Amino acid sequence: MVDSISFSYRISDKIKNKLKNNFDEQIIKSKRMIKDNETGESKSLYEVFDLPEKKDITYVKYFKNESFNYTLVDSNDLVPFPTLKITGSIPKQLKGDNIRNYIYNKNDVSYFYEIINSEVNTELSDNDLTYISRCDIGVNIPNVPTTTIINSLKNISPSRMDVHLFDYSIRFGNKTRSLRIYDKVKEALEKEKDIKIKNTLSGKIVSRIESQLVRNRNIDKFDIRTVADVMDFKKQKALFYDTYSKIIKTNKIRDLCKLDNDLKLNEVSKIMEIENAISKFGNLESYRKYLLNEGFKPSAVSQHISKLRGLEQYAQKDVILSIDEKIKDELDKLEKK
Repeated sequence: MVDSISFSYRISDKIKNKLKNNFDEQIIKSKRMIKDNETGESKSLYEVFDLPEKKDITYVKYFKNESFNYTLVDSNDLVPFPTLKITGSIPKQLKGDNIRNYIYNKNDVSYFYEIINSEVNTELSDNDLTYISRCDIGVNIPNVPTTTIINSLKNISPSRMDVHLFDYSIRFGNKTRSLRIYDKVKEALEKEKDIKIKNTLSGKIVSRIESQLVRNRNIDKFDIRTVADVMDFKKQKALFYDTYSKIIKTNKIRDLCKLDNDLKLNEVSKIMEIENAISKFGNLESYRKYLLNEGFKPSAVSQHISKLRGLEQYAQKDVILSIDEKIKDELDKLEKK
């Protein structure tokens, strides 16, 4: 389940000086934004380093890219002590790929530290870990086309979340958390250089539903403070479902599917109306314009559309419930291993 991570470790001056000699150097001048090595996205320095205040910063970045990406931060403006930031994909380095769902144990924690300590010649452990600023938890669902999931979710408008629709993915998110659904095979084929792995992936169908939580204080709420915690299946599951359930409200959908009184039946009729409206007009906004053109009062139309928007995400309830069950099946398989 766990995929990309960002760990920060406190290191001694002795280790810092040794790493500086082996790392590449880059001067960052007064930048409030920094490019994330893993995703290529520009992010706020204060988000990356979990900083409490905003000010212009000039510092020297020392970095080394191996199995994981290593960044040495030695700036009092950023951190109070020398810090080694490690980012990368845990399943790629520990298991060989992130196409399948994996469960981890204590041996995997030891193997993780063997890798990073051998690559940068340190003796780091969970005792040196100061904070976790990013944790991606995802579930790979085989044999379900990503377009099917995206089409069932693209009209959802979660509160305080931006929605971004791309060629083979959709992302719901804000500054602290996001849920991304994308075609894992297509993404892997674009990034993968090994021809053998590409041939293995060719023709496969894997959709990935991935929760990303950033900033230490948000991740800490799930008692995730160490590498061992990150690899704990129950904690991964709790973090994933916290974001997933806030956006894809499957419990609400189930309630609407088990209706037995007139008030709730009225909501079902509204869902059917949404399905028909989206099928005929493409979206609720076009439906709103149609009602206005038909002569309905603007205030009545606004009130009606507002109610429909509250239920819009349940219009594709059968598909969403099916995906929810497939996630549960995949997690149950992992738990039984």
